[in-house]
Amino acid sequence: MPEKDGYASWLKQYGTDAAKVHADAARAADGAYARSGSRYGARGESLGRSGLTGSGYGDYLDGVARSDRAKALEDATAAGEAAAEGNRRGYAEYLVKQGTRRKSILSSIRGQGITDPEVATAYAAACGMNETDAALVGSLVGQMRESGSGVSVHQKVKVMQYMVNIGMPRETAYVYALSCGMTEGEAREMAEAAEAAVNAKNRNQIHYN
Repeated sequence: MPEKDGYASWLKQYGTDAAKVHADAARAADGAYARSGSRYGARGESLGRSGLTGSGYGDYLDGVARSDRAKALEDATAAGEAAAEGNRRGYAEYLVKQGTRRKSILSSIRGQGITDPEVATAYAAACGMNETDAALVGSLVGQMRESGSGVSVHQKVKVMQYMVNIGMPRETAYVYALSCGMTEGEAREMAEAAEAAVNAKNRNQIHYN
């Protein structure tokens, strides 16, 4: 991943535990179901005294409870998905801000003719970047120097995997690719390909992260 543990760290500090949101809502649905049956608590005692336990009315109440539980479980799934989507959207916004800043510093480095990765790292740090982001800028400069024509294929693969893994929107992916040292054409192709991959992935599975 281009930024080691970036999404995990962001989630820990700013995100919502989508899996917990889903689990809590599902647990509440199960609890409500258990309390709604014809044999539970005061209702069960009342039906028992009236000889209605196991009757048509009792079956009706159990059917309503099952229906309510099914709806509540659907709502729990939706709540988990909404929390996960909120996390992805929040992180995407964060990446746009970070990516725009990184792109600006990379442009400045190129403009000054800096090609040494260590010098680039030091320059980025001097511009206020944290140690991790500054090191990433230095690494990108080093890769561009080695390849002679921009970002390496290996780095592009890592960037693409990262975009798809977090479900990055196209505009965010474009800015992020630029911030990783790609040309506008490369960034546009990467963003379009990532969007297609994300859409295909989302059609086949649900993630709570």
